[in-house]
Amino acid sequence: MANKGEEKLLCPFLLSVGVTPRSLAYDDAVAAANSIKTILAVHGLSEVEVAFVEMVNKLSVGGPKLMSLDPIADPVPEYRKHFSSTLGLSIAPKDMPWFEGTGAIYFRLSSKTNDITLLTYAHVVHPPPAFPNNAGMTRTSNSQDSEHMIALGHGATTGPSPA
Repeated sequence: MANKGEEKLLCPFLLSVGVTPRSLAYDDAVAAANSIKTILAVHGLSEVEVAFVEMVNKLSVGGPKLMSLDPIADPVPEYRKHFSSTLGLSIAPKDMPWFEGTGAIYFRLSSKTNDITLLTYAHVVHPPPAFPNNAGMTRTSNSQDSEHMIALGHGATTGPSPA
């Protein structure tokens, strides 16, 4: 992260992953962070650090408390970066929309195209009740079938739910 027009970084780029308090063992966090860094490096993002942050998200009845955009009352809004710890887009496997989850972050697949993708968790794409062994999670070739997901909205789930 750097100021606009400056090459000197204020701090390294950090990908923060929120986890439920006391839910992730240290060795598992290190292994997951290394896997995330490998995926990002393959796509040209090799200087990203990964941090797991214990956190609890709670819905606010009164709505979000947004920061001021008034340059007189708050003279430094240009230094704020737009990150949120709230849950992402509601998604589900296309063939099993009753297994809902959320997307984590969006990123471009390449600097040469405008194609974007949504990063999510393995258990969202392959829900444990339908995939008890999480088999088939590794994409080994481009001819392998894609995992089709849907964005959920009001009334989006019209199919039958399992008994």
